[in-house]
Amino acid sequence: MKENGELQLLYGKYIDNQLSAEEIRNLLISLADISEQDLNQLTSGVLFEPIAIAENNEQEDQSLQKILTGIKLKQQIPVRPFQRKLYTWLSSAAAAVLIFGSLIYFTKEDSLEKQAAVADLQPGKNKAILTLGNGNHITLDDAASGELATQGGVQISKTKEGIVYRVTQGARTSNEQNTIETPKGAQYMLILPDESKVWLNAGSSLKYPVSFTAAKNRMVTLTGEAYFEVTKEPAHPFIVRTDKQEVQVLGTHFNISSYSDEPATLTTLLEGSVRVSKTGTEKIIKPGEQAIADIRGIQTTAVNVEEVMAWKNGYFRFNDEKIESIMRKIARWYDVEVEFKGEISQEEYNGKISRFKNIAQVLDMLSSTNTVHFKIEGRRILVIK
Repeated sequence: MKENGELQLLYGKYIDNQLSAEEIRNLLISLADISEQDLNQLTSGVLFEPIAIAENNEQEDQSLQKILTGIKLKQQIPVRPFQRKLYTWLSSAAAAVLIFGSLIYFTKEDSLEKQAAVADLQPGKNKAILTLGNGNHITLDDAASGELATQGGVQISKTKEGIVYRVTQGARTSNEQNTIETPKGAQYMLILPDESKVWLNAGSSLKYPVSFTAAKNRMVTLTGEAYFEVTKEPAHPFIVRTDKQEVQVLGTHFNISSYSDEPATLTTLLEGSVRVSKTGTEKIIKPGEQAIADIRGIQTTAVNVEEVMAWKNGYFRFNDEKIESIMRKIARWYDVEVEFKGEISQEEYNGKISRFKNIAQVLDMLSSTNTVHFKIEGRRILVIK
């Protein structure tokens, strides 16, 4: 149809957060009038969900509710009442957050974007520190690609992927332990001597032997969060130890989150099977399940794997998550301190946004619910209900 070009332009500006409140109203009204085919083509299958709009303007709220109802009927999605939660959906064709129908704007002395720019708050990068068994430290983001060291016939190299351990001919059994550590605001990937792959999230560390040669078990120790793709060696189980549990696998894909500031250690299985043990209690979990180890012992539950793996895939993804939990993730990734002022919001938030967005965009997404607000003071984020 003739105006589709204009709609596509508006829609693109909307995704890039470049529309005024009046332009968003006009876009809503236009979308309510186009055909289902045009709507699907324009949005690439994105589902529109309501969030709180114009909270103190009942007439406008009812009007926009009717418009969104019309849009949802075209998509054959049941209409739900407005909720004071944030809903965002990411189009497969657009790596930008979609907050549809948000007409809430806050007047601030300085915008969050300006505050963040002044403080130079950047998203995390690929960086880590490698500590060799002899105590030498290598800052990996400063090191050039190529061979870094050789230990007991094991060659350690930096590649585009990360750190790679290669066992050369004549490699001998070694009791040396190496440690790789990602500070806050960082992530890194390494390939262990058995060719198992490990991705470390921000504020994490992994301690592991230089060589698994002749070892009965392939034992590593984790703090923080990591995703593992373990090479299958049935005769040599792979064991991951944390301060709360032990995970044993033969060859599988799984994620462990074991931060000291979180109430539980979470082990999520994507492929194969793993055995989680804690003080005499054991649980075997299947793909799509999560083991929760805390002071009560170990419980298991079904989970959304995409949500768990969002960090590795470059996103924040929140599903009925409270602001305290969300801010711990933001603090680790952007390397900031978080302080709550006054009462802490008990709202639950749902959303998805790239981890490589400016921190102001992430905070704006949350504050658009009108349930929480933020102020940036240097590297400190004030959270205000």
